[in-house]
Amino acid sequence: MQRPLSIFAALFLGCAAPWLPARAGVVRAVGLDGHVLNLDFETGDLRDWKAEGDAFDGQPVEGDTVAARRPDMKAAHQGRHWIGTYEKHGDGRRGVLTSETFKVSQPWASFRVAGGDLPGTYVELIDVDTQKALAKATGFQSETLRPVVVDLTKSVGKRVFLRVVDQETGGWGHVNFDEFVFHTARPVFADEITAVELKRGAAPAADDVPFAGLSPQEAARNATLPPGFAMHVFAGEPDVKQPIAFCDDDRGRLWVIEGYCYPKKRPEGQGLDRILVFEDTDGDHQFDKRTVFMEGLNLASGIEVGFGGVWIGCAPNLLFVPVTDWDHPKPAGETRVL
Repeated sequence: MQRPLSIFAALFLGCAAPWLPARAGVVRAVGLDGHVLNLDFETGDLRDWKAEGDAFDGQPVEGDTVAARRPDMKAAHQGRHWIGTYEKHGDGRRGVLTSETFKVSQPWASFRVAGGDLPGTYVELIDVDTQKALAKATGFQSETLRPVVVDLTKSVGKRVFLRVVDQETGGWGHVNFDEFVFHTARPVFADEITAVELKRGAAPAADDVPFAGLSPQEAARNATLPPGFAMHVFAGEPDVKQPIAFCDDDRGRLWVIEGYCYPKKRPEGQGLDRILVFEDTDGDHQFDKRTVFMEGLNLASGIEVGFGGVWIGCAPNLLFVPVTDWDHPKPAGETRVL
């Protein structure tokens, strides 16, 4: 009788495995129709989620793709699959991933997050009725997923949904996410993101700026100055855009770098930065002569004039451009890398 009993037991456990908790005290979220939600992506697809934009195309990721490209980090995902918007397409895409609605069934929950710490890369748990976040977390410029513990003792029974947001491009403009689960008691993780870290990573409150959005002229008129001081608009948009550095010369002219490449260096020969020279010839505190001194610079961020030319910081190089005709400033020879 032992053999048939063993077979029966094996069949029973095999059938039960999909709905038995994988870990003690862990409870998976269930949709409003009663099915277990795919909040750990172990189905290998995005079922139970709605994707907007193109940041989540080709998700989820399978396996530790982080360790293969970065020996100093690992994915630290659970199971086989996880979300990592950089892993498929880099930092150039945007999108939002929203889960199906479900009810809070336990007093505690956890999920894993990593990636950038920018304002537009985060994961949040939203209360359906109030549309407010019960929990929100971002990465800390690390690819290694770490757990966030959420206290839901006052929210049991509420309808909620998860939102994974990647609305950033450029360096660290991505989000990593994995495994939202409930817990019957507060879980303890050795690598948990602490409350102090979450507070430090949270976006600051919006500034109260009474004069936000004013034109340059309006801003000058509304500025509060010490007694005896006056403010004039010498130059503003659209005559100068994205200024990143400036200096003046012995004639009172303003030399300005417009930084269009920042924050990343572009391929060789594809620089977009340029240097403009603004001059007030009639003493009315406004420029009336604008000269494009140089174009095609790549990640220029520093400038000084003197000793026979213009000195330009273009990381990692210091450049020197000779000038002979200072009445009509223009390069008088090849740019030298010093």
